[in-house]
Amino acid sequence: MPLPDAEPKPAGSNIYHQLNSTKLGDLTNAEFAIVRDPLFLNDRSEDELRRLALIGQARQSLSASSSGPIPGSMIVTSETITYAEVGAATGYKLFYQPAVGEVYQLLAAQASMSGGTVGCSIFAAEGVTNITTITSPSVLLAQESSTGQPNFDQNVLGQTLYFSNEVPMIMQAYSMTTGEAVELKAVLVRVR
Repeated sequence: MPLPDAEPKPAGSNIYHQLNSTKLGDLTNAEFAIVRDPLFLNDRSEDELRRLALIGQARQSLSASSSGPIPGSMIVTSETITYAEVGAATGYKLFYQPAVGEVYQLLAAQASMSGGTVGCSIFAAEGVTNITTITSPSVLLAQESSTGQPNFDQNVLGQTLYFSNEVPMIMQAYSMTTGEAVELKAVLVRVR
């Protein structure tokens, strides 16, 4: 049902005109920005802003509040890298890659190392080329080395850490030898 007395009427909406042939699930952030960015925040744009909010909620790219986590979106996930699967001292895995349009905030991370003094790192990068090579460029965000269970400082850079489909969370195990392994566990919450 269209907004009562909406101007322009749905058929004349620039938003609907530009997105007419795009499926909701295929709408990219770039396409969404193209229709969002030229709008002014004034009374003449109110109906188009409502349409944008409706599209944003339908594609689940807006939280219920103006900022903060999306309720019910927290996840706990884990990955393991073993020397046996890598066959080298250093290995990489795509730890968590949100769906297109989603952004997750890292709340906490913990590593469990077994078999010796092994290290675990968290990177931001476009991906992993193969089990022994991370895609370049990459940024080391956190690093821990221990035979125990170190907790990563979730605010290592003095900023909140976010991951998206374009820049997912990558884990690294390093200084591994035969029989060693690293398990990384993390708590993430979706914020967009």
